[in-house]
Amino acid sequence: ELNDNKTLGVALSDIGNHHGLNGEYEKSFETYEKAIELFKKTKDYVKYGVSIGHLGTIHMTKGNNNIAQLKFSTALQILDTLETEPYMEADILRKIGHIQYNLQNYQESIDYYKRAVDYEYKAMRDLTKLYVAAQATGMEVKDVWSALTADGNMPTNFKESDVIAFVRGQYIPKIKSIDKKLIG
Repeated sequence: ELNDNKTLGVALSDIGNHHGLNGEYEKSFETYEKAIELFKKTKDYVKYGVSIGHLGTIHMTKGNNNIAQLKFSTALQILDTLETEPYMEADILRKIGHIQYNLQNYQESIDYYKRAVDYEYKAMRDLTKLYVAAQATGMEVKDVWSALTADGNMPTNFKESDVIAFVRGQYIPKIKSIDKKLIG
């Protein structure tokens, strides 16, 4: 039995994600809502905002674009007021851009994608500073990457090769290729 509400919130969030991945959307919604309430109760506002964003992702997967947009907007408002890693906002902005694209709101989609790229570049600059500083101490590349990912807060969509490409000026943002309709 878990008595610690933060630990229970994390466990429920993980379970909600698991249900979503298995297509058990109603269980996912219910479990995420419980996790969100615990994060709010414990004043863990980063996990609160992130979990609302995850709930938006499940709604988006199910095709509930209006609800997903609302959840993403709420998560973004929360995370923008906190000290968070820029990749968190980039992920949400990309998803809102995707929804706008599906709704054929192409200019709005582009605007969200551009904002996501700005956040992603900020995340890469921050990550690269850490990477270069750690490497300057004489650490081997594999040890630098291991140290950067040890706390579990590394954005999962960034890889060591992304950081190296960024250092070399060859980094390409994670935004999916844009449909030709958007270009003109």
